[in-house]
Amino acid sequence: MVVFLYMFIIMASQIMARSAVEEKLNGMIELIISDISPTKLLFGKFLGVTAAVVLLLVAWLVVVMTFMGNALFFINRSIDISIPKGILFYFIGAFIFGYTLYTSIILLSVSAVNSEQEVNNAMGVGVLIILIPYFLSFLLIKDKPDSIVSVVSSLIPFFTPLIMPLRLSISTVPLWQTIGSFVLLFGTAWAFLILAGKVYRISMLMVGEPLRLSRIFQLLRKK
Repeated sequence: MVVFLYMFIIMASQIMARSAVEEKLNGMIELIISDISPTKLLFGKFLGVTAAVVLLLVAWLVVVMTFMGNALFFINRSIDISIPKGILFYFIGAFIFGYTLYTSIILLSVSAVNSEQEVNNAMGVGVLIILIPYFLSFLLIKDKPDSIVSVVSSLIPFFTPLIMPLRLSISTVPLWQTIGSFVLLFGTAWAFLILAGKVYRISMLMVGEPLRLSRIFQLLRKK
């Protein structure tokens, strides 16, 4: 689940970032941005990009399952994969809000980009935030799920989507930690989504100007 979420976020965020830059450069966004709220604009982009990535992953999954099914048939083996419902429900929620949070952060980092060549550099901060819990999961959490580092990192919203589902699957996590981590993740994801929508709108209207995030935030405070 950790690997799946990581791959999905990286793939979707790259598409989202390049799509945002393309809209900014072609000038068409200026015709519609005055008639739509920042939240609705970003939400529509989220739905479109997410649907495209889900369709692509489903196609890959069908191919992989077909290959594995044929292989297991020929070697006369079976695989029993079961996930407790509680962990599955938490993972789905963590997947949705974690994807929203990480993609909003990456969208914030590319808001000041004026060319497609700058996208990869701008995405570095967002990708780094994803890489930290990803490596923590395999280097520490899976061996010591109840350590102080594991507990604290699973409660940090930026790390929760990758770390808490792993802790739930290999250890008994107190209910307050499970609920608290989810509430913090939801609140942080919603706040970053609103912020990303406002920054996205301002950056779209300032095409051609050399921008910095500090300048964009100054404009937000003035409004």
